[in-house]
Amino acid sequence: MQARRARLYELIVICALVGVGLGVRLHIRDGWTFVGGDSQGYLQLARNLAEHGTYAIAPNQPPHYSRMPLYPLFLAAVGNPRRTSRLDVTGVQVVLDLLAGLALYLIARRLAGRVAAALALALAMVCPFTAYFPAAIMSETLAAAITTLAICALIAGRRRPRLRFFVAGVLTGLGVLARADGLLVAFAFLPALLLRDGDATPLRERARWAALALAGFVLVYAPWPLRNWVKTGAAHPLGGFVTWHHGPLEHAEGYHHWLSTWARDGAPTRLGYCFYERSCVQDIASYPSEAFSSPAEHDEVAALIAARATTGVDEAMSERFDALAADHRRRRPFYVNVSLPLRRATNLWVNRHEDLIEDERYRPWRAVYDPVLHNGVAISKWMTLAILAGAALLLARRRTRRIAAVLLAALVGRTLVLAYSYYVEPRYLVEVIPLGLVLIAGGLVELTRWRRAVPPPVD
Repeated sequence: MQARRARLYELIVICALVGVGLGVRLHIRDGWTFVGGDSQGYLQLARNLAEHGTYAIAPNQPPHYSRMPLYPLFLAAVGNPRRTSRLDVTGVQVVLDLLAGLALYLIARRLAGRVAAALALALAMVCPFTAYFPAAIMSETLAAAITTLAICALIAGRRRPRLRFFVAGVLTGLGVLARADGLLVAFAFLPALLLRDGDATPLRERARWAALALAGFVLVYAPWPLRNWVKTGAAHPLGGFVTWHHGPLEHAEGYHHWLSTWARDGAPTRLGYCFYERSCVQDIASYPSEAFSSPAEHDEVAALIAARATTGVDEAMSERFDALAADHRRRRPFYVNVSLPLRRATNLWVNRHEDLIEDERYRPWRAVYDPVLHNGVAISKWMTLAILAGAALLLARRRTRRIAAVLLAALVGRTLVLAYSYYVEPRYLVEVIPLGLVLIAGGLVELTRWRRAVPPPVD
């Protein structure tokens, strides 16, 4: 009877918290939606899919490969491309976000019990840095839901590990098809496979789990590079850069590699947006002094900027920027390869997290988001410190170590790769911020349990 009553109370708490999350997301959606930038490219691909059955920007355009295909497929499946309103799509995204919240609840419950699960769900339902994304025609909500479900499959249960790892592999494949950086969830598989959770599963069996995860990944992901190979003559496994007009952008890597050797934060990405567009006026004065290791490099970059207005970004120009990037790494290897990426990793987390809503003239729920963004750096700083503190405490306790390591691997692996490769827009963390909230909730509960010497829950 007591167990049944406890389950009833737990269900009431879950429903109440999900109801709060639903109210928050609907209130945001009713007053604000985002359809701009990348949204237009996704919508063009979805419209052509729905009307002509081909994955291309338009019927008369070649097969598209720069944007990963799952989000346009999602838009074509759940929305009507002929409508100007996007309420159908954003409504489904709200539901997806709430389902991801339930998966977070299961992860946190497995980590530290019911109280931690309720706290993690509460934080996820009201987190201002993620709550507005379901109202945007952007791939983050779909990608975040898939990431959370993949982590949930890895750690939220003890039974049938072969099936769970296979499902996690399938979900990882779907995550890559949604966004190329979905591949970074693979970091979480390492502690999930290698760390023991109170059992003595032999290494051979764990190898089978890894093989099943890989099989699930290949099953759903392989058709994408195969399709590209057949249609375009190249695999383009992770898509590529796109132009302002949403078509493929060739020879963009060299300039991006050069930016990554000196840019301290995401501000120079705006220089890149302009540089790749021949019609965008740009000169050497737009670049800070730290971009150049010598007067000769300053002059060479000035010449390349002037040439790109005439020739566009071609292979020779990309190779010259690659050579400049290699020279930076040779001159200052520790700074370029270690110090600078770590600084960018910090900036990824500690900032205003204002992607899509930085324009104060077009911002959701002004009574909430104006003060949140005004104090965004302080809020994100304390959130990051709480995540790190929670992770440290959970890693120190044997009972919670494995699951905490899985969550932390997903966060740290993603952060470091994005920072090193210079993909540092804060919205690229939307997929893992909820996992950080689980570490905060679990850490708080474990700290309270430790101080009061309360025995851990028994599942």
